[in-house]
Amino acid sequence: MNIVPDSDRGRSSVKLKLATIVVQCLSSADCAECRAQAIDGSSPFEQAPRSGGQPETRPRSLPSLAVMVLRLYGDLLSQPTRAIAIFLEVNLIDYELHFLSLTKREHKSPEFLAINPRGQIPALVDDGFNLAESATILRYLASTRSVSDHWYPADARKRARVDALLDWYHTNLRNTAKYVFSRALQVLVFKLPEPTYEEVKKHEKDMTDALNYLETTLLTREGPFLLGESEPSIADVLIGCEVTQLKLLPKRDCEAILDSRPRIRNWLQELEIALGPHFARFHVRVDSTAKFLESKRSKL
Repeated sequence: MNIVPDSDRGRSSVKLKLATIVVQCLSSADCAECRAQAIDGSSPFEQAPRSGGQPETRPRSLPSLAVMVLRLYGDLLSQPTRAIAIFLEVNLIDYELHFLSLTKREHKSPEFLAINPRGQIPALVDDGFNLAESATILRYLASTRSVSDHWYPADARKRARVDALLDWYHTNLRNTAKYVFSRALQVLVFKLPEPTYEEVKKHEKDMTDALNYLETTLLTREGPFLLGESEPSIADVLIGCEVTQLKLLPKRDCEAILDSRPRIRNWLQELEIALGPHFARFHVRVDSTAKFLESKRSKL
């Protein structure tokens, strides 16, 4: 996997093409410079430590212009972008991550709008085929690449159950993002006006209802993953990355939410084990942003 910065910061325009520069951060995740870069998006990737505490380095090479490369456009602060990147990594699918900074609104550039007219991330380009919507992208990848059946089963009824989870996510749990954004990111990161009390309370209720349904109905004692399955599906990855966005809330609030929902906490632990080092690696930007926010709040 290559990570390519789509904003060429010394030039006048954003160029969405096979890049000639690959970002490589060789500093530790605790480096102050890296933490700053993780916030503003100038370095979309930091190393996650191995179990022994040493950072894991992965060689990156310049992409070959002669090969059609699967390209994922997004920001690792985006929950769906993380989910797709993790799925690609776990399944050893070659791709490039083209980084678009949400805070700098690079996803609204004319060049990216040519890929996704809605100006939303993530987006995928596969040999000239442009695709948006995270659940659709995951379905497409699971259907066109050689991956284990548990991700998106061939059996019609089992597949329908996964589809139902993905549909529920978009109309219910995705509201969690609105609460986290209004509480954590809207003012301190995106420099937008404060939300109203009524807005925050509505988002909180929507989030609470969705998390309660996840805890009491979608997670059972039959198996460690959604709907009691023994192995994760694409829905587990997408929904799991949404729930981990709670880390951006004040730490005591995040802990209270998860402590009162032990099935969700246990499921996240099982998911991290199943996805190996990729889950932690692609949450470094979230963890760095959470530390940044805690520091900002302590000075208020």
